[in-house]
Amino acid sequence: MSVVSDHSALMLVKHWASKFKGMDTGKEDYQIADHIFLGNIADDHISFTAESWSFWIIYLAPTLLCSRFLNAKYHKHLCELVWIIKKMLQFSITHAEINELERRIANWVVKYEKYYYQHDESRLPACTLPIHGMLHIADDIRQCGPVWTTWTFFLERYCQKFKTALKSRVQPWGNLNKEVLYMAYLQQMVLQYDIQEEELIGGRQTIILAHLPTVMVLWKKVRIQNGRDSIRTHSATRRSMKQRNSLYVQYELKYENCINRVLQVVWLVQYGRLKKILVRPLSNNTQWLGLTGKTLLLALIQPCQTGGRDATKEETHYSRNLVNIITDLQNVKGVVGRVESRGEWTIIDRRSNFAKPAFDGAGYNTDESEVN
Repeated sequence: MSVVSDHSALMLVKHWASKFKGMDTGKEDYQIADHIFLGNIADDHISFTAESWSFWIIYLAPTLLCSRFLNAKYHKHLCELVWIIKKMLQFSITHAEINELERRIANWVVKYEKYYYQHDESRLPACTLPIHGMLHIADDIRQCGPVWTTWTFFLERYCQKFKTALKSRVQPWGNLNKEVLYMAYLQQMVLQYDIQEEELIGGRQTIILAHLPTVMVLWKKVRIQNGRDSIRTHSATRRSMKQRNSLYVQYELKYENCINRVLQVVWLVQYGRLKKILVRPLSNNTQWLGLTGKTLLLALIQPCQTGGRDATKEETHYSRNLVNIITDLQNVKGVVGRVESRGEWTIIDRRSNFAKPAFDGAGYNTDESEVN
């Protein structure tokens, strides 16, 4: 997996910055001007992991590099690589999809040689081993299964945990030993005392404004059950550029639509900023129907105008927000990210059938320590 997400992505960035092994653009014009390039990632990439490159190339690069090249063919070539990576990341893959993947990788490599190698002997350094390795990916999947069965992202994350423990230059091994020991302690506490994650509670979508009080309890943070996303409301988010922003969410709204004279229930994918979580214990009054005596959790959301597009299936952009709405908190499905480019925001929704690495550092609260 790192052959594509790490090596190939870094190599392309260096090509675009005209910093790849002293080579210029030759007969092509793929260089991106210095004043619009993405910071200094072509030089300052030491802190980038394979997972970081994978995220950057899949979710950020297609938006940030759109219309940045003098010729759109280079951006199209980049998007082809994104398609290849997404196909590789599928949790399951059919033989027909492997055949298509093999064909599109071969086409991508041919175009790479045309654009960057240019069949010029002096530019032979552009033909690196990772580029050749891509041609074997399809066969590797046929022999070993989907790439997640053999990747080492989890080990990369495990080592990252240890890096934060290295405080002593004289006794670094003592730091690492203590870190392993303390992690084992925390994991045993989780197992022994059956510590569970916070769970969402509530019922179906029922809002009767006339019977809601003027003052309600507010929650600032929730975590979706089964170890999924931790979500903060707007009021709980500090005004710090270094803090992870987890207040933009994906939610679904249900409505009825008549299709071919048949009334069907349709779920509409929406995105927005979670402003407040309202807690309303319901009385035993029969007006609450099936929610009688239960607690209703309501989400106050400021929607983004995305036109109902699903960011897991197509690029989803917006430039303005809509009027606030209130919906059942159970309609909130997870946290999403955003990237801004030239006055427009692109939604980054990682809920998909992609396989994702996960390192469970039991007892570690990453909400405060992880930054963008």
